[in-house]
Amino acid sequence: MAFESFEATEIAAASALAGLVIGFVAGRVRIAPRRCHKSSSSSSSASSHKSAGDEFGGTGEGIELYVGNLSYDMSEAELKKTFGEFGDVLSIRVIKNKFNDRSKGYGFVEMATQSGADKAVKAMNGKEILSRKMVVNEARSKSRD
Repeated sequence: MAFESFEATEIAAASALAGLVIGFVAGRVRIAPRRCHKSSSSSSSASSHKSAGDEFGGTGEGIELYVGNLSYDMSEAELKKTFGEFGDVLSIRVIKNKFNDRSKGYGFVEMATQSGADKAVKAMNGKEILSRKMVVNEARSKSRD
């Protein structure tokens, strides 16, 4: 097929589209999820809008803690038991590799109260569990522009 029959703009558009497809497949281009925007004129109406924590398994009601340098053998049940000493635990997520379902060595713990979260950070940051010194701090939300 000869390229003489195509206009320069058609070739540029096809190249741009091919670049987007390749970027998407390679994981460099991500499509942002649709956001639901509802007016809050009535405070008594229930909203079906999910918070950012819901997207990843959190309830969005408590204080989320980042737990890093976890042993690869640490289970969610063990993590919940460990952090349960400091207050009510709303949710636990150990981040896993999607290909082999093995822990990536970090996770998130959602505590019900700020005081429980503060106690957990103070007691657990730097504590050695299963031969690894854990890093625990309040999770920072990722900015999404």
